[in-house]
Amino acid sequence: YMYHCHFEDVEHVTMGMHGIVFVKPNPNDTTFPKQAYGAHDGDTAGDTRYDREFAIMLSEIDTRAHFGDAHIQATDWTDFHADFWTMNGRAYPDTLEPNGVRDATGQFYAQSFGGIDGSGNAILNPITNLDAPESRLFSNPLSSLVQCKPGDRVLIRFANLGFLDHTIVFPGLEIDVLGRDARYVPASAQRKATDSIQIGPGESRDVFFTAPAVGTYAFYDRGMSHYTGSADGTNSWVGGQRSEVRVIANLAPQLKPNGWAGEPEWPGEFPVRGEHAPPAFHNVLATRVPNSSPPPRGKFISGDVTVDSANNPGTYLANVWWVRQNAPAPANDSNVWNSIAFDTTNHFNVRVAGPNPAATSNYFLLAQDSAGVYSSVVSVQI
Repeated sequence: YMYHCHFEDVEHVTMGMHGIVFVKPNPNDTTFPKQAYGAHDGDTAGDTRYDREFAIMLSEIDTRAHFGDAHIQATDWTDFHADFWTMNGRAYPDTLEPNGVRDATGQFYAQSFGGIDGSGNAILNPITNLDAPESRLFSNPLSSLVQCKPGDRVLIRFANLGFLDHTIVFPGLEIDVLGRDARYVPASAQRKATDSIQIGPGESRDVFFTAPAVGTYAFYDRGMSHYTGSADGTNSWVGGQRSEVRVIANLAPQLKPNGWAGEPEWPGEFPVRGEHAPPAFHNVLATRVPNSSPPPRGKFISGDVTVDSANNPGTYLANVWWVRQNAPAPANDSNVWNSIAFDTTNHFNVRVAGPNPAATSNYFLLAQDSAGVYSSVVSVQI
């Protein structure tokens, strides 16, 4: 899927306010650890498995409008006329430059490529001089260069939030188009062993191929009018949508989407969701106080609850509930649960029936911490 601003969207899209959202299948719904679509999407055979994943956003830039905005001049966006055509915000040959990197303070840097080391990892060096000409890409951190090794199954997710139709060709490669517009393409409509894709504004394509022999394979927009050309006219590909697939022997694995071999995540690139253990019941005691005893009489349940504050600092016990049920326990969010008061040590003691309790019944307990995580349901009989 794609997102973009719907207020002055022509201006905001060409200025880069857009991106891609990936919804991945549940691991229990896939045959392979890395699979773009699951069985419930229609991929029951694992056709959309992949070893390396790249995302490329197609768009265009009208440099006159950029100049006007930079100099506080009004721009008539109905007169939009692109003169650069981009992949991930970069035009060729910048599409081949390495990904950017962010340091622990949040500063972005462009990087230079120093080859492949003996372990098959890409050698990437941050360009810390932000005034150097090589630093011009620090705010365009995504490369469009695809690195892989022979035999790798490669996924390239193309999305187009520009304003033009594009035909991207892959001379020397056989590609399978197995996804269109966030949907798995059924076998009857798949394009396999082709060398081109057509993609219009607001569309996406999921392209797969098996990496061939070692070598460099270009892929590009075949519309020659979609290139600016260098100032001296010696390179007609400059300024457009062109990149390469480089097949390299003994390449190390990819550690992140769009990553080159061995390239690690940088601080804050993929925020980690707080995974922690759910609340747990301990020392649960169910007692029946006969009617003949002094008050209070009835059925009582007491116990303790622990929360995983060590792995999720600041988490505390938020709720404890009980319900009498002779059938299976109700859903966590059901309104039939009865609240239980607890003290500062997370200990509780609640009377659930009395003073003339019925025969033995089944009771359920449920807890929730401040992060919204539910405990397992505990069953007791009194």
